[in-house]
Amino acid sequence: MTRRLADVAAYAKVSEATVSRVLNGKAGVSKATQQAVLTALDVLGYERPTQLRGQRARLVGLVLPELQNPIFPAFAEVVADALSRRGITPVLCTRTAAGVTEAAYVDMLLEQQVSGIIFFGGQYHEAGADHRHYHLLTERGLPVVLINAAYEDLGFPRVSVDDGHAIEQALAEGARTFHFLRGQEPYKYEWGAADRWNQHREFRRAKNHVAAA
Repeated sequence: MTRRLADVAAYAKVSEATVSRVLNGKAGVSKATQQAVLTALDVLGYERPTQLRGQRARLVGLVLPELQNPIFPAFAEVVADALSRRGITPVLCTRTAAGVTEAAYVDMLLEQQVSGIIFFGGQYHEAGADHRHYHLLTERGLPVVLINAAYEDLGFPRVSVDDGHAIEQALAEGARTFHFLRGQEPYKYEWGAADRWNQHREFRRAKNHVAAA
């Protein structure tokens, strides 16, 4: 019990006494602090007290920008399988041009009291996109992970390809000519694509290699 209190307190950045008050349903703890403690319990894998189990479901939202691009369903399948093996139910949310927006999905997932959200590509690296729903997630203290992302300003954990390292590795293995392929709209001019293109050009200049745009 003592170790659990210490682990949760460290993760939630509160005192062990505050964690104890939350776990025992004592008054005098703000809603934001209570949510931070409950999030820490979920993330660290500790069982919630019976009276608190209904406050956040063992659900994780998987938000995809589309299903036509095969990379997104492939990502979602692997992550959904890993979540299911841990007793967590994935909730698949797919954006469409004339359908539910990413922000609307975030509102819905918050209403469902999910334990976290994973974004597989999204508005976080679309130029000029509205990021207010990401800031809302930060305020709520909900665990969020960005997949296939290179955008740093939001402060979420990210899983993405190190394009610079990939080019260095290719050079080390004897590659001498590089070709850069951009996606179709709207991804052609997204922040991630632009960043990869800039890295590609910098390496081209540095190594004096010829590449086709």
